[in-house]
Amino acid sequence: MNAKLADHNTKLGLTFGWKRDGSTFTRPHIETEKIEKRVRKGPVIAVASFCPFCGEPYEPQPAAPKPQGGAA
Repeated sequence: MNAKLADHNTKLGLTFGWKRDGSTFTRPHIETEKIEKRVRKGPVIAVASFCPFCGEPYEPQPAAPKPQGGAA
């Protein structure tokens, strides 16, 4: 996407983060802003789990647990 945006002197902003296992990840930055400026609390950071352009997940989805039980 950045290659196409470069023709317009533009690039995507990136957000860096850490997974629970200590490894890092990079995702496109989704801009957020405060609604009520007088509130001291800042806006939250939005990080996508799916590519906003193609819809593919960044991480493979965990396998669904197998149903338990049966005839008793």
